[in-house]
Amino acid sequence: MRKTTTSYVELQDIVFNLIPEILQSTSDLSSGSKRLKSKLYWMNLIKLLLLVIRTMQNENCEHLILDVGCGIGHTSKILSRFGFEVVGTDINSNDVWKKIHTKNLQFLKSDILHLPFQERTFNCIGAFCVLEHVNDRYDSHGFLYELNRVLKEGGILIISQLPSVFGLTELPKRLLKKSIHEKYYKKTEILSLLKNNGFQLIHFSYDHFLPQFLPIALLNKIWNRWAKNLYKIDSILSLLPLSHSFNIISQKVDKI
Repeated sequence: MRKTTTSYVELQDIVFNLIPEILQSTSDLSSGSKRLKSKLYWMNLIKLLLLVIRTMQNENCEHLILDVGCGIGHTSKILSRFGFEVVGTDINSNDVWKKIHTKNLQFLKSDILHLPFQERTFNCIGAFCVLEHVNDRYDSHGFLYELNRVLKEGGILIISQLPSVFGLTELPKRLLKKSIHEKYYKKTEILSLLKNNGFQLIHFSYDHFLPQFLPIALLNKIWNRWAKNLYKIDSILSLLPLSHSFNIISQKVDKI
């Protein structure tokens, strides 16, 4: 495991070198490929992963990460390339997993409420764009309870891009009932939920204000062309409470 402090440029180089491989692996997955073709999405993801990696590099322990609800596994792939031991799980298996797995990257099909691991297995758990998809069958408390169970004492839990109930970019989709999310959260609600399930807050921030990709291909090309400038604007706007979502890092302090 690399112990030196990671820079944004270093991580950006690693991620941008991986993008062609990831896009080639997912070229047949129309549902998952739209945002992966957005430069603004990748730039925001790099910012998040930099925070994750720096947090993990400050921990004096082995770095075994669970990427729960990993989908096609692109976040798992990036973290594994950086030297972490990563296990990605999802309720649906994916053919892409066979293309991108390595000796330090495994994938398993698993129910999020019944993870096939012993207690206190992982040093870190990433729930990247997951909790908002937890429906009545998979209640939020049960999900966080299970994450607490498989996380080591003092372990780190990352919840990313959790949609805010006040997010402006999602408002049209919600009004038109076109949203893919089961639930939207208030800041006080998610922090209370974490506390009640044995987690202590380390970091909280708002995540992206601007749309990360546009539904029309031609407009998305223009969006990509302006990505660097849009990212600078978005970094300022995302400080507002009306931003799309939350990024949260917490630490396990209690066994439930």
